[in-house]
Amino acid sequence: MDVLEWLLWDGLRRLGIDSLLPDPAFAVTVGTLSSLPVFDDIPFGQECVRLLRHVCDRTGARLYAYCLMPDHACLLVGPGGGAALRPTVTAWKTLCSRARRQRGSWVPFWQQGYAERAVAGPEALRTAARYVLEKPVRAGLVSDFRDYPLCGTLDRGP
Repeated sequence: MDVLEWLLWDGLRRLGIDSLLPDPAFAVTVGTLSSLPVFDDIPFGQECVRLLRHVCDRTGARLYAYCLMPDHACLLVGPGGGAALRPTVTAWKTLCSRARRQRGSWVPFWQQGYAERAVAGPEALRTAARYVLEKPVRAGLVSDFRDYPLCGTLDRGP
């Protein structure tokens, strides 16, 4: 088992979901308008990661993995604790937009809506998490996902 597989397995095991998922999980992709590379601004991206964790903590959603690429965000989220997916994603997008305005940019940067795909079962969840975490490696941004400051799992991140 390599490091990535262990991180995913251990995170799922700690949550008690290594054999069953209590709630559905979703792979979510949120694009930026005209592929604007807003997350090239690493400090802004780190602020958005902090806001994502805040929204998940507040709503009870489970954040399994995330990766903010320059022009889009990929999330693997389980809207647990009665949280619904749409309000969770919408709240996060709203908070990120507000943070960007506070940095002096009033230009909208999110595309409307988002794409989602249901992820069923722990093996599919591990596969989806691996896909999300390896995005910066596949894009040639880093050679190891742990070196990319805008991706992580439940227990690892900025």
